[in-house]
Amino acid sequence: GGNRVRTLCYQIDQKADGMSVQGYLLGEKGISRRILKQAKRTPGGLTCNGLHIRTVDVLHAGDLLRLTVEEPPAGKPPLAPSDKEAAVVYEDEDLVVFDKPAGMYCHPVKVHQQDTLANVFVARYGTGQPFRPVNRLDRDTSGLVLAAKNAFGASRLGAYGTGVEKKEYLAVTQGLLPAREGIVELPVYKDPNHGSRRLTGEGGQYAKTGYRVLGEGAGHCLVLLRLYTGRTHQIRAHMAALGAPLAGDDLYGGSREKMGRQALHCFRMSFERPAGGVVTLCSQPHEDFQNLLKNLGISLSDCINIKKC
Repeated sequence: GGNRVRTLCYQIDQKADGMSVQGYLLGEKGISRRILKQAKRTPGGLTCNGLHIRTVDVLHAGDLLRLTVEEPPAGKPPLAPSDKEAAVVYEDEDLVVFDKPAGMYCHPVKVHQQDTLANVFVARYGTGQPFRPVNRLDRDTSGLVLAAKNAFGASRLGAYGTGVEKKEYLAVTQGLLPAREGIVELPVYKDPNHGSRRLTGEGGQYAKTGYRVLGEGAGHCLVLLRLYTGRTHQIRAHMAALGAPLAGDDLYGGSREKMGRQALHCFRMSFERPAGGVVTLCSQPHEDFQNLLKNLGISLSDCINIKKC
């Protein structure tokens, strides 16, 4: 618990000589105005060569600029830690990526207050840390979920709209797709007659999904999907609109005969670390998904090399 502090150090190079502190941090380092404000409120939040510096002051080559951001205390009552498991596939000072199992909500909902990914996060990092997922997966979708561990990480990944360069999913559709590959651009909106279902058509929010068929078997397809927008149930609604709902997705017309949940797995993700450098991660589809492919006679390893991300 308690307040978390994150300090960032920048050695000023020749290119940044003569820039103001604010110009350098906002323009060159992508720090948000909110984080800069927070640093100004933190004692010793902005220093240059160990001395207090203002945002209007000028930097010189060779200077060492330090920015310290304190995590504000959480306003909401803390979440209970969960003893449920979700594997951690990547972690640094600012971010963590979980491999979420199917059947787990990302956030607490009325009936699930204890066993969500947010509760798993709290069990790992303590209650002083708000859970800030950058992408969310439906309860029954498995795979990679990226979360920020501090305000700095959250602001850096939020600053670019999606914050995630690339998100790719593996899915099994029940039925064949109209082409080997294609782009679906159909607006998605809430079904007025159903609590959680989404429909496609006029008046919805713009949504774009790219797909590529990797393999076929027994009237099903293994598909690689790329999300360009992040609407709720986007892949599920788009595949159903093409007449090929996901296997196991009975909300959208799929059958549960071969799989007990929608066959959807967030399998690859690329993002830029707040501290610099791009990270690309992959996650193997989970056991039930692999069993479905075996039953359909589709060989995952023939279709895609998961190890070579």
